[in-house]
Amino acid sequence: MTDPIILKNFNLGGVADSKWLGAEGSMARMVNCDIHSTPGIVKPNQALKQEFTPDDFIKTIVVSSDENVYAFGSNNGKVWKRDSSGTWTHVGTVGDGVMNSIEYNGYIYYATQNNLGRIEVSNASSWTSPNDNWQTFTEQDPKFHPMKVLNLILWIGDGRRIASVDENHTWSDSALYKGLQDPYRIKSLGKIGTALLIGTYVDDYIHDTKIFQWNTFSKTFSSYDDIPEVGINAFLQTDNVILASAGVAGNIYFYNGQDLEDYKKIPGEYSIDKKSTIFPNAVANRQGLPLFAISDQEGRGAEVGVYSLGSHNRNYDHVLNLEHKLSFGDTEEKVEIGAMELIGGTLIVSWKKGNQYGIDVTDWENKATGVLETRVINPGRMELINIQRIIAAYVELPENTEIKLYRNVNYEGFQEYDTIVDTIRKIIDASLSEPIGVFQIKVELIPDGDNAPTLEELIIEPVQHG
Repeated sequence: MTDPIILKNFNLGGVADSKWLGAEGSMARMVNCDIHSTPGIVKPNQALKQEFTPDDFIKTIVVSSDENVYAFGSNNGKVWKRDSSGTWTHVGTVGDGVMNSIEYNGYIYYATQNNLGRIEVSNASSWTSPNDNWQTFTEQDPKFHPMKVLNLILWIGDGRRIASVDENHTWSDSALYKGLQDPYRIKSLGKIGTALLIGTYVDDYIHDTKIFQWNTFSKTFSSYDDIPEVGINAFLQTDNVILASAGVAGNIYFYNGQDLEDYKKIPGEYSIDKKSTIFPNAVANRQGLPLFAISDQEGRGAEVGVYSLGSHNRNYDHVLNLEHKLSFGDTEEKVEIGAMELIGGTLIVSWKKGNQYGIDVTDWENKATGVLETRVINPGRMELINIQRIIAAYVELPENTEIKLYRNVNYEGFQEYDTIVDTIRKIIDASLSEPIGVFQIKVELIPDGDNAPTLEELIIEPVQHG
């Protein structure tokens, strides 16, 4: 190896399939990095900060037309309001834990296991005159009541049934004449054109599920597809492309209008005691970029956080990126992310860590520390090489910010380089000469408040002989 290795255009590759293999431009790990805003460079994303500490796990959030945000306790049924100043207030309590909620046709609807409640949007701010028992579910599914507005009608999953509320506020407990057969239950709802997509689930131990397509007016389904997964967790919020998360091993599928096809796998270490999932409401779309949150289900299959699966525009492939770590950073405790919503450009994320609960929001005053780790670079095991320099070329390095470089030689763990900042060439220069078989480089983009460095490329130079 005599030619330098140049690593750049990270938006073309995103996060690799593993630290050994991935598309051109992909990295083994990227955390808190913005790779899409300006293609060709990397800068840190805004950090997430904890804004509120509820006393329950929030699995559903409504961004209302009254300019408030409403969050519902999944166990104690408490209702909290976030006003436009970011102040949270406990405004009411529903009779039971709330599984899902949505604003539709002048009301906020909220589902407990047994009942569908509602409150007029005009009364929600003070939580005046709610009707917690407006309607009663027939099957009363103990885990899921997914909701979707499609064709001007609110559709609600209830076990094997689809319930509905129409424009005239008319309720039906069995909008779909012929419901699902046992043992399938409705876990998630999506859409394709004017048709409703129904994602199902049996239980945590059955690797068998189905996706159904229904035109919303026929007596039965238009089509269905079997898939050997533990349920269809959620539909990602994309424009025209239908993606679904299924199972507990990080699988994302593409729905072609008839069948589910393999699309992407979230990198991780999955096994019988290391599983991950996506909660049905832990999806969002930020200015065309689909977001979803990975949670621990058992052990830790994949790194927890808010991911994206998208691109800057149609000229680039859709790639995976870990956009945001939660406010508390890394932890060995079990972490679940219940719901995500956007209000303006501010991301709202609810979480449970061990026995603690929280709601994070975008911190507009502070960037996060961006981290990039290259895939394993293996120039050849039979002949060790010497690396002469590692260079990080930057576009901006504001005062009091840093770019740190680390090396992982022969799988022995990352060690920090001593570096020199060359402001003329706009590079961070690390010089070292040691025998190397395989190695990785890690870069940390360390901000100062809302100022942060911008990385353009990495250059790895071997020792030249002759």
